[in-house]
Amino acid sequence: MNKIINYYKKIKENIERSITLKMFVVTTVVFIAFLTITLLSQRILFEKIYNDKKENDIKSNVIKFRDTLSNPKDEREIIESIKKFENNYNTSIGVVNTENNIIVTFKTDSETIDSKNTEIFNYVIKTIKTDPELLNEMINKKQVTISFKNGENTKYLASALLHENNIIVGFTSLQYVKEAMGVIGIFYKYFYLGAIVVIVALALIYSKFITKPLREINKVAVRMSNLDFSQRCTMVYEDEIGNLGETLNFLGQNLDSSLNSLKEVNRKLQNDIHREREIEIMRKEFIADVSHELKTPITLIKGYAEGIKDGVFLEDNMNSSLNVIIEESDKMSNLVRDMLQISSLESGKVILNKELFFIDNLVKNVVKKLHHSIDNKNIKIDLNLYEKQIYGDAFKVEQVITNFLTNAIRHTPCEGSIFVGMYPRGNMTQLSFENTGELINKEEIDKIWDKFYKIDKSRNRKDSGTGLGLSIVKNIVDLHHGKYGVENTKRGVRFYFELPNQC
Repeated sequence: MNKIINYYKKIKENIERSITLKMFVVTTVVFIAFLTITLLSQRILFEKIYNDKKENDIKSNVIKFRDTLSNPKDEREIIESIKKFENNYNTSIGVVNTENNIIVTFKTDSETIDSKNTEIFNYVIKTIKTDPELLNEMINKKQVTISFKNGENTKYLASALLHENNIIVGFTSLQYVKEAMGVIGIFYKYFYLGAIVVIVALALIYSKFITKPLREINKVAVRMSNLDFSQRCTMVYEDEIGNLGETLNFLGQNLDSSLNSLKEVNRKLQNDIHREREIEIMRKEFIADVSHELKTPITLIKGYAEGIKDGVFLEDNMNSSLNVIIEESDKMSNLVRDMLQISSLESGKVILNKELFFIDNLVKNVVKKLHHSIDNKNIKIDLNLYEKQIYGDAFKVEQVITNFLTNAIRHTPCEGSIFVGMYPRGNMTQLSFENTGELINKEEIDKIWDKFYKIDKSRNRKDSGTGLGLSIVKNIVDLHHGKYGVENTKRGVRFYFELPNQC
């Protein structure tokens, strides 16, 4: 019993959850109920309706026969009329003379049928005469109709009408009605079963056809509830369901656009927050690095200045002390200058004064400016240049070249070599600066572009830079939408940058 209850609950839950199953069940139940009521109504009312019709027919036939007997010529004409009515209307007609009780009927070839008809006519006349109510109706010129069964349990319907001195009686058998009801009952059983199969099949097709667009709309709505607006309703209808699908598509498109806008705004906000955090970290690192870089020269300047004030240094050492103060002041001045420049570059507010200029001449001029540093270390410069115009800010590009060459000179050992080359790279031109000397560790090769990062931590302060040169290079090249990089070679280290040839 519990299994049946659970099975019923499961079916009920499935029906409640599925509109297709719900429509299928409702449609099937409605049509089966309609078919059942229709067949039962026909089965119940068929006999009564048919009997009523036969009663009306028998009355009508008797009246028609009466009209035929209005002016009979002889008994033969009456018999011919009776024969005609029996053949055409399936109605047996008899005429009974009230004065001598003679019954006139059509004689068939069967004595059994003729005797049975005579017996029925006598039974009808006897029933009317013995029933005061029926007799009174007939005397008053009214038509009398009765139904009865014979000894064989066959049902008959008879009608009688008084015409002058004759009683016209007509009757018909209702036996075939009973037989027809039996046949109809059998037919209805098979028809009912077949109709149920057809109803179930059509209800299934109908429910799926009707609910298909609704199921598609529901599928799209479910995905929209999960913030997936990529799917659209593809059905083409011009009714309310089609309008609903178009409205849902329009809603999904707008929500998708709004969601993408929100995602873009959120992404920008996340980037801004991340950038603010990076700027805050950079600010703290910048302050720490600046403090570290300024601490040493300030300490040296203060120490030498106090020594001069207190007369610690002899007159011979006075000039060297003043030179140290001047050198450290220059270093602080260069550091402040580089910090201001990189701060300006990173702010994004720098406007480049771009123009076409010969970059090979620019390289040669920078080499001339740095000839003292080159000669001091007896470095050999190998220039591999050709005449080439590029588009950019000549002043800023000169600074890039200067920083690369200065960095190369700083890391090239005495009597080493620096190779400066220029190469075409599609619509860009590459300048490279390769110096002999120690290679850069792989762990540090990506860090050298960071502010204040120095590879030569063990070098003396006189030869070391501010740690901002390569960071300045990176920002200037980025403003020109160029490329830059560094790599270890067989001869040493090669730095390079690329700039567009034209705007």
